[in-house]
Amino acid sequence: MPDHARTDGEVFLSYAREDADAARRIAEALRGFGIEVWFDQNELRGGDAWDAMIRKRIKECALFLPIISAQTQARAEGYFRREWKLAVDRSHDMAAGRAFIIPVVIDDTTEAAAEVPEEFLKLQWTRLAQGEPTPDFVARVKGLLAKPRRPALKPDLPKPPTLPPMLKQAGLARKAAATGAAPAAPQKKKGVPAWVWVLIAILVISLGVFIAWNHWSAKPVSERKHAEPSTLASASAVETKTAAGPASSAPAAEAAANVATPAKADKSIAVLPFDNMSDNKDNAFFADGVHEDLLTDLTKISDLKVIARTSVMEYRGTTKKIQQIARELGVTYVLEGSVRRAGNKVRIVCQLIDGRTGQHVLAPDPYDRDLADIFAIQSEVAKSIAAKLEAAISPGEKAALDRAPTTNLTAYDLYLKAREIWRREATGNRREAIARAQPLLESALQYDPNFALAWLELGADHLGVYNEFDRSPARAAQAKAALDTAASLDPGNGEIIGMLANYYIDTGDQVKAVEETTRLKQLFPRQAFTLAVLGHQATRLGRHAEALGYYRQARTLDPLNPVIIRGLLIRLVNRRQYEEAESLVRESAELIPPANVLESLERAMIAHSARNDARAAEAVLASISPEARLTDPVARRALTTWAIRCGRADELIWMAEHPIAGRPVAGFLQVGFAMAYKVKGLPGKARPLLEQAQARLAADLNDRPESRDGWTNLALARALLGDRSGALQARQMKLQQPDTGNLFGQPNGDEALYAWLGDKEEALAELGRKLATGEANVHVSRRSLFLQPLQGDPRFEALLADPKNNAPLF
Repeated sequence: MPDHARTDGEVFLSYAREDADAARRIAEALRGFGIEVWFDQNELRGGDAWDAMIRKRIKECALFLPIISAQTQARAEGYFRREWKLAVDRSHDMAAGRAFIIPVVIDDTTEAAAEVPEEFLKLQWTRLAQGEPTPDFVARVKGLLAKPRRPALKPDLPKPPTLPPMLKQAGLARKAAATGAAPAAPQKKKGVPAWVWVLIAILVISLGVFIAWNHWSAKPVSERKHAEPSTLASASAVETKTAAGPASSAPAAEAAANVATPAKADKSIAVLPFDNMSDNKDNAFFADGVHEDLLTDLTKISDLKVIARTSVMEYRGTTKKIQQIARELGVTYVLEGSVRRAGNKVRIVCQLIDGRTGQHVLAPDPYDRDLADIFAIQSEVAKSIAAKLEAAISPGEKAALDRAPTTNLTAYDLYLKAREIWRREATGNRREAIARAQPLLESALQYDPNFALAWLELGADHLGVYNEFDRSPARAAQAKAALDTAASLDPGNGEIIGMLANYYIDTGDQVKAVEETTRLKQLFPRQAFTLAVLGHQATRLGRHAEALGYYRQARTLDPLNPVIIRGLLIRLVNRRQYEEAESLVRESAELIPPANVLESLERAMIAHSARNDARAAEAVLASISPEARLTDPVARRALTTWAIRCGRADELIWMAEHPIAGRPVAGFLQVGFAMAYKVKGLPGKARPLLEQAQARLAADLNDRPESRDGWTNLALARALLGDRSGALQARQMKLQQPDTGNLFGQPNGDEALYAWLGDKEEALAELGRKLATGEANVHVSRRSLFLQPLQGDPRFEALLADPKNNAPLF
């Protein structure tokens, strides 16, 4: 973990180097719930500087967690013992009863025999088997970190101004009435001075303006319009220069009087989609491009927490009030704006609003410039927001903000159009969207070969094709060449670094992937894309608890990103955190409705995995029309998934005998159909399907040898064909590939392979291991076709009946 300047609220983990894996599990679990943890085994080194930093960390941390184990028992000397002593010394200076040292035992080491400081024995110990944190442990740490509120100190206020006689007399009368005292003798009546009436008038007018402004700012976004003329020319005529300079250089004085002062501690912001105010509505892509580029500029300022684009785009055209949007996105400030493009002129209007009150922090302030100045405007807006929120901008960040991505506006237009195609259409026909976007990017690069963002987008498109449609080395080389060019042109760009990391993760070069993710963590530790990449990497390495932590953190920065939500959902289900998973589905259902019936089924199946409740899943499938059952491949995939899960052999056979016209059946589905025929006692119909599946899966694996699912299905096909040696050979190939987990929880791994090979002992042992680790689910296993040979065995039923095999894991 990088050395943060702020250590307030931090947890210090102290451990022997042999316990590093357990310490890492604890650290990642705590970080997954937003707790700052100091832990980094890469920094286990000596020296005066290191010793000084350790002392400073222990002196300033909020909680000290010493990890106690057989390893610490075996070592009479070790740096961790010095850390223990420093923590004990600090505790002597603390008030009695304050929680600071929280001993954690990760094995069966007893307190009576423990070689620990005497003070540790006076405290309550926490036991975490193998360092696996529990929800209760995390809740306890969070509770201990919650600081008691302190009463605010009364500030030294200036003396109140002398009241006018009329107001003063009224105050004395109210005081006398309240105390029962006789009022003072009335003074000689005088006329009310003129200046008093002026003061009262000003107060009344100001109050009216204030109420009207707040009423306007609290309106739904769809009802609020930026007051601007219909053309840039008329705008210039209206906005006359004042003594302070042009109208575009500062907010109007009246608006400035009602601007709220931001809270210094909170620098979280959401930037809503910009309105396209151009007469030419085809310029909507340009308004969206300005919006996204401003978002990108803001994310370059590490002191800001910026909600990512995918989440804010859900609020385009919304009728919700600013305060509601701020609550839903978990931010304090909301920026909204508009873009007008006319010829070679552009006007951008932005206003920053406090999401708690609806008041303006930055009032509407139009920027009227030449189109060529578009990047300078975006940079100025980002800096003004940072200044208002008192966010620090480092010299490197300032240089990044000042650097224009391209000097060629034609290239920029082409790039924005390509990006818009991908953003708007990639959720539908991804292959077609990429095919339309790539020529535009290639044209943009002809106008400006040094346009790094266009190279990044082109590389990302090629990588998308590689992952989904074309696993050829040539496609991978195209992606790598484009990303390398982008990195050479803009080596400090976080998105480029993140995409390169994804490339290495997806192509299996873990050494290079670690290099890129390390850079990403150092440069952009608080960005959603960084955390999503780290979650992707942890998943590929089989570190599912760590991946869960990263996806939880990513969602705090990009709460409505469907990719992040799905990634988090998969990991929650795989760790049997069903309550949180179902809550996530409920929270995101309104803002991100399922894209298709398969996504609806995925969400509905969580209740089945948690409680054997099939009602929601059955309702989803009942909504599929008879025509869609025969023609829609997505609907067919949903039907086959549920039929395999529930052991419905008759339904699978019907689908096998009614294929979708012109749509080849995937190899893994052919294996499922063949199992259904086997269960129904029709091996003659199963064999040709299995032979076709074996050939298709083997061909796919030639192009995609790292596919764990591919090797798993090939092993099953060979087992069903009776080819024991071939099945076990495919299993060995599968074990060499990373385990990415799956949301469906289908038990199609070694337990299914051994079950169909007739090796019940091995199958039951593997199923027991997977149930203990969350890799299998009791309700799915009970009826799945994959485990049909085990059903009815008392040992199988005992495994599924054991409550601990469906208890939440952490």
